[in-house]
Amino acid sequence: MLGGTLEQPYVFLAAVYGGMICGAIYSILRIIRHVTRKRWVYITADACFGVMAFIVMSVVLFAATEFYIRAYFFMGVVVGF
Repeated sequence: MLGGTLEQPYVFLAAVYGGMICGAIYSILRIIRHVTRKRWVYITADACFGVMAFIVMSVVLFAATEFYIRAYFFMGVVVGF
């Protein structure tokens, strides 16, 4: 459970790390899309990114805050991405 002010830096850093993981996944899929240049690969890569990003951010959000959504969590994800 979100204890208070002292846990906010931890939650923010967890969001930054989650954003970094999503950014790395996106970069890998972008390279795959660039190499193949086929439409079905674009669609599949976009769908895979959406699913993987959802899973990563769900795990990070649960581990850091037990699904309590705060504005600084989204700011951390943007900073990390």
